[in-house]
Amino acid sequence: MSRQKFGELWLREGERNMGFFHKMVSAHKMRNSVCSFKINGQWMFDPSGLKEGVVNTFQNLLLEGEDWRPDCERLESRELGVEEAAGLEVPFSEAELFSALTNLCGDKDLGMDGFNLAFWQFHWDVVKEEEI
Repeated sequence: MSRQKFGELWLREGERNMGFFHKMVSAHKMRNSVCSFKINGQWMFDPSGLKEGVVNTFQNLLLEGEDWRPDCERLESRELGVEEAAGLEVPFSEAELFSALTNLCGDKDLGMDGFNLAFWQFHWDVVKEEEI
């Protein structure tokens, strides 16, 4: 948006507007910069200290600690029976596929084939024979 404004002003006023343009760019640059940062309760103003402090803070945040991991040994789980295990390999029915498809939001990203879910929902009657 600001580029458009500056472009319009430059077209209207020509070279007379260059001083104004440079002042505005400098003001935006100052506003969009980080001059200080509060790290561990202390303000840092030195650029090298800023960089080091930010890197150390994020490294400490992202380090894997042993205390947050779940303990899987105490989980109670049971094994699947033969029938339950065989049921996992049964193909989906047309009704299950249609139900899953209609419950999804249609305007998600395109799939590998280049079509979004709205296409599949709208044209299900045509494409279901090839997909099942």
